[in-house]
Amino acid sequence: MKVAIQTISILGKIHDNNVIHKDINPSNIILNPITGQLKIIDLGIATVGLQEAQNRFNLYCQFFIRAISVIVIYSSIINKILDGRYVCNPF
Repeated sequence: MKVAIQTISILGKIHDNNVIHKDINPSNIILNPITGQLKIIDLGIATVGLQEAQNRFNLYCQFFIRAISVIVIYSSIINKILDGRYVCNPF
């Protein structure tokens, strides 16, 4: 019973990270009889859930948009400096 509870707990943590194992079977559940530590192995065909992929895509889009904004702002400042429209007044 303890092994079943540990297995479910670990699978819950895996699923919380939007990972789908796709091959849960007894040969992929390893129990160390001395320490009692349980591991789930062979995530070779596991996939990342759609929500995680969408979150990563959104994050990359946000970084891209911010990078474009920074480039536009800096190029505008550089152009103003080069043509004399931007004057730095330290006071």
